[in-house]
Amino acid sequence: MEEMTVGIRPRSDYYIRQVQAKLASGEYRTESVPCVCGSENGLAITERDRYGIPYQMNLCRVCGVGYASPRMTAATLEAFYQTEYRLIYDEQETNKEEEFTM
Repeated sequence: MEEMTVGIRPRSDYYIRQVQAKLASGEYRTESVPCVCGSENGLAITERDRYGIPYQMNLCRVCGVGYASPRMTAATLEAFYQTEYRLIYDEQETNKEEEFTM
């Protein structure tokens, strides 16, 4: 599947591509987990988040709960939040005013 970014800001797009590369290379590890009810019978409802970063959400066919799997491991999430998260998501929030200025 082709990697993509959906942002219009060069700085956040750079960090989005960096996260995608780390996931693809295995530097950022993921794990498959069952639903909280224990079922592994989920229906994938999305494969990427709003920025194009792989993040599969599933709908459990047994209990109806939505859950992420595969998902980043705890260590990967810690690294992601310490390095790229704010650089991607804060820029998206702080520049909204200039997008809508007439």
